[in-house]
Amino acid sequence: MGAAQVEAQHRLRGGVPQDTNRALKNDYTMSHAPAQPFFGNWLYWAAVALAHNVSLWLRTLALPADYRRTRGTRCGSGS
Repeated sequence: MGAAQVEAQHRLRGGVPQDTNRALKNDYTMSHAPAQPFFGNWLYWAAVALAHNVSLWLRTLALPADYRRTRGTRCGSGS
């Protein structure tokens, strides 16, 4: 099995969960916890997950097929 076949198999196996993790970490700044208390972080992460799902639904239901895989960009400093 060649490298291209191994990568293709890995991408099929990972698929949506890996893409979702990448989008949440890179596009929605979910790679860090911004608050000290647990409830503050939980609320932040719940809001980020909701924003991700709403944008995914909008892309899937409202945009033409050519634009469904587009990604949003972060605003602000990202630090």
